[in-house]
Amino acid sequence: MDLSTKELMHYCKTQIAGKDISFYVPNGPCLWRVNTLRTKEPWTLEWIDTFQPSDVLWDIGANIGLYSLYAAVVKGVRVFAFEPEAANYRVLNENIRINNMQDNINAFSIAVSDKHTFGQLKLSKIETAASGHQFNGNNRPAFKQGCISYTMDMLYGALGQPDHIKIDVDGLEPLVIAGGLDKVLAGVKSIMVEIDEQDQSRTFVKDVLIKHGFKWNPDVALRSTHQTGDFKGVGEHLFTR
Repeated sequence: MDLSTKELMHYCKTQIAGKDISFYVPNGPCLWRVNTLRTKEPWTLEWIDTFQPSDVLWDIGANIGLYSLYAAVVKGVRVFAFEPEAANYRVLNENIRINNMQDNINAFSIAVSDKHTFGQLKLSKIETAASGHQFNGNNRPAFKQGCISYTMDMLYGALGQPDHIKIDVDGLEPLVIAGGLDKVLAGVKSIMVEIDEQDQSRTFVKDVLIKHGFKWNPDVALRSTHQTGDFKGVGEHLFTR
């Protein structure tokens, strides 16, 4: 890859689990995400470490693709990454390109929800690598981006059965789960989903997944759930078969 000096300032490389992963870092938030890859969600990396090379991961709410890249580069799994926000999607694809992972990771700029519809992605802020965006949500947006959504069951028809699903869509996780009840959930081995314990919809996610044969892992929830601050009560919950 032939890069100018100016371009080189926007790229970095990190080694994790014995593998080199390169990242495009056009701003501070992107660099922060790269620098905290090992420490922000170690339980997520531990979960991915259990995957087999033949497995397929759906990364719903992929942002700039840190966990998609970890799964593909370190574990050799096939990844379908879904990130509707335009700036994040651009960086996600650049990260795929510079790691030569286009045969391992396919990225789609769509939202995943409980229905197939046109709508608006309401951005929490205008900043690459930002989070807090919601498709047709109730948040007060800094900008509204046109967007289209699909359900997991629709994606199942086009992409086949995933073995693992990571869902992090800033409060709309119940809608994603609701869109996969008929087909996709039946064949999934594990699901990592962000849950806000202060949100009444949390019980829907747990009840539905347990009803579909998953077991909830309390250790991951205990380790990951924030006890203070803006994200108090929010954490990753692991469901496995």
